[in-house]
Amino acid sequence: MTPRRRFVVVEGERELDLLRPHIGGRARVENVNGRKNVQEVWRILDERGLQNFLAMVDADFDEVVGRNQAASRLVYVSVADNSGDSTIDLEAALIRTRALQDLCETVIGEPLVRLGGPVRYAERLREATRKAAAAVGAFRAAVMHLFEERGSIQGIGELTSDEWAAVVDAEDGTVNRDTLEDIVQSRVRNVLKYPDVRQRASDFARDEGSGWLLCRGHDMTEILALRFSHLTGQRMTRIDVEKLLCSNFRGNLLAETAFGARLEEFCGVG
Repeated sequence: MTPRRRFVVVEGERELDLLRPHIGGRARVENVNGRKNVQEVWRILDERGLQNFLAMVDADFDEVVGRNQAASRLVYVSVADNSGDSTIDLEAALIRTRALQDLCETVIGEPLVRLGGPVRYAERLREATRKAAAAVGAFRAAVMHLFEERGSIQGIGELTSDEWAAVVDAEDGTVNRDTLEDIVQSRVRNVLKYPDVRQRASDFARDEGSGWLLCRGHDMTEILALRFSHLTGQRMTRIDVEKLLCSNFRGNLLAETAFGARLEEFCGVG
């Protein structure tokens, strides 16, 4: 990392692969493997006063609970000036683009015709997935916030594939609220008072408007994997969906995502 050439520091290979075609000729993209590592690199370089870099991290639920700090060279994916346009990570940002429609065409193929066509089906799928992920995300944010008030950093963790199948209807994407609450309650029992968790989740759901800031990308791709598996009869995993989502993104990442404007300005692209 030389002080002369511009470079962008990212969390992982997926960001590396997505960004290189757009900014590879103007800036080097460096993968440092993980959000904490990106933040540490940013801290060190910022203390040295370097101006030729950007550090790019997922906003995650830190954005929702107010933990993210504003910094000139730390870019959060994908927080926009208009919160209605914001998401909290790369996968969720891609789901808001044409990439979801292209993914549906790749995975489902011809049966999309009887489902209303790729455009209409992708719109319905996106909206149902947003609603389901936001319902889960409200509880994720609530638990994280309540633990933080106790001076601890904890969450509800990952749901198993069986839990996802119990929480989200594979046919229409609706959420079984009772099952979701049972799972959350089992994760925090004897640690947090569940009525506090429920109330805080309700507060986040009310305050976050469209709900996109409550949508964790990995939760959305778990839901998509569940629904694609049901529709096609062939099992798909979250990883399968995320790889295809990225490979099917054919748009201009700098123009179609909220963080793209920062990158475009930094790299002088466009």
